[in-house]
Amino acid sequence: MTTKSLAVAFAALTVLSGVVAGVAVTGTAAAAPSDVSSCTVIDEPGEYRLTTDITNESTSSCIEIEAENVTFDGDGHTIDGVDGDGSGILSGYGEDVVKNVVVRNFESGLVVNTNNVDVQDSVFADNTVGVQAIMGGGVFENVTVTRNVNGVESTGALTYRASSIVDNEENGIEGGTYADPTLEGSLVADNGESGISVTDGTITSENTTYRNNGGYGFTIALGTVDSTDDTIVDNAAGGVHSSGETSLDGTTVEDNGGNGIDSTQTDLGYTGLDVTDSVIRGNDGDGVLVGLPYGSAEIHGSVIADNADLGVNNTGSEVANATGSFWGASDGPSSADDEDAPFADPETGALANGSGDGVSENASQSGVSNVHFDSYLTENPFADDGDDGTDDGDDGTDDGADDGQDDSDDESNESDDGTSGDDGASDGDDSENDSDDSDDDADDGQNGDDGQSGQDSPAYQIDVATGDVIEQLGVDGDDADDAPDFYGEQGRLLQATTMTADGAVTGAYAVPDGEVTKSLNGCAVSYEAVSYDASSGEVTLDVSVSDDANCEDVTLTLAGYELPGDDTTFVREHADGQELVDHRTVTLASGDDTTVTIDLDG
Repeated sequence: MTTKSLAVAFAALTVLSGVVAGVAVTGTAAAAPSDVSSCTVIDEPGEYRLTTDITNESTSSCIEIEAENVTFDGDGHTIDGVDGDGSGILSGYGEDVVKNVVVRNFESGLVVNTNNVDVQDSVFADNTVGVQAIMGGGVFENVTVTRNVNGVESTGALTYRASSIVDNEENGIEGGTYADPTLEGSLVADNGESGISVTDGTITSENTTYRNNGGYGFTIALGTVDSTDDTIVDNAAGGVHSSGETSLDGTTVEDNGGNGIDSTQTDLGYTGLDVTDSVIRGNDGDGVLVGLPYGSAEIHGSVIADNADLGVNNTGSEVANATGSFWGASDGPSSADDEDAPFADPETGALANGSGDGVSENASQSGVSNVHFDSYLTENPFADDGDDGTDDGDDGTDDGADDGQDDSDDESNESDDGTSGDDGASDGDDSENDSDDSDDDADDGQNGDDGQSGQDSPAYQIDVATGDVIEQLGVDGDDADDAPDFYGEQGRLLQATTMTADGAVTGAYAVPDGEVTKSLNGCAVSYEAVSYDASSGEVTLDVSVSDDANCEDVTLTLAGYELPGDDTTFVREHADGQELVDHRTVTLASGDDTTVTIDLDG
């Protein structure tokens, strides 16, 4: 019997969007944390734990941290601003940790006025600004920022890991001068304007999905862009818009409403474009629009295909070098502007008389291209899966993280606030995929293109969550303030995985690599990734609770859902079509050690 582990790289999160909002990894504390049960000022270092949901009715900042080395653990509770004024949490000193909390209905959910703030497993939703980093920086891990007017406003250097910035009314992340966002394995999706919009700074992004945003996937006026293994798809205005030095390596830029890459730069700041091993396909404008006053444009080993206008449109003064790329046809690029008199390669004289995407003509030299395309690839270098050219083809990544995060589950992150993502991967429900919309992928996340495989065998979503099972995902509560029925949005999702019946993983959220320990209801609960036996259909979860006098009972659910139709990963809009196949809910006390098992074969 072969057991296939479902431990998936954390980066897959892009796939699922959700972040665990009610759960936090804890270390060994020297003393019990101080309890907080109302809005307060914290002016001494130490650990503080929120013991109940609280509402801010009078103070401008509900939790105001005025000391260094403070750890504030929301323990899965919600801080509600009610009237949309003030801030939920203010961190103004440094070396602070904020975790496991849902903050909603404030002018600013979280205000960071210092460096070295660590924010974990939290949700900031339904605020005017979800997160405002005025002068600060820090790391956001497993965080969901959703349904705010602006998701994040920052002039600092914030790093987002396995996080979801989804479904905000304006920009997902808006940065002013010297804003330096770094994104790793995250989802930026379904925002009303651009996923990221930076005035001056550096955007560094890896294995992150930008999907279905109303503007660009990301845009920067001055500064630099460094994108590695990202997926930038279905954004209304275009994929990447940059007026600074731009580098893409292994990135998919596909099906965007305008140009795939717009690198029309000024004589200010850094200039240059370097694209390698990437997919630029199916965009409604040019695949690449480049116009450099000086510096080089290098595009190599990439797919440039099926774009509505030219594959490479060079408006700059220097020749763009796009040799060694595939133009969507074995006979190379075309001269779309003048098919009867094909343009010559400016270096070799070879004619652009193929049937692939077009190249532009040199404005000062009739009949000669200003794109050096010869020699070109005659086969798609990413066609292993026969899709499109990248691996995922479609979206180039998994879709997800779409919504990973986005939707993906954002849910997960979503926690209680009803944010968007549900459960992450498995549940996937909403979050990432939510975004999912976008890409649908896994939870939106990113995993799959659109989750459509056309296979006859079933695909599943497996969720591990605190509390009782949700029999039908994706159904809103009776009250308008209720979180949708996603584990992630309710702050209960611990891990989620989507997979086909043979055990091939298509999306994942917060799946641990080895054993992790989280604080749940005052208990230290340890578990690993769920395991799946494809031959029997059994899914197992090993879990233990430490022997702690302060531990109250902990309820956990392991649930398996069959995905609807041809979906192989989480798609938020299809979440209510998922069918609960099997589940088991257990209540564990201090010192318990057990294996929870469900059967997907029925």
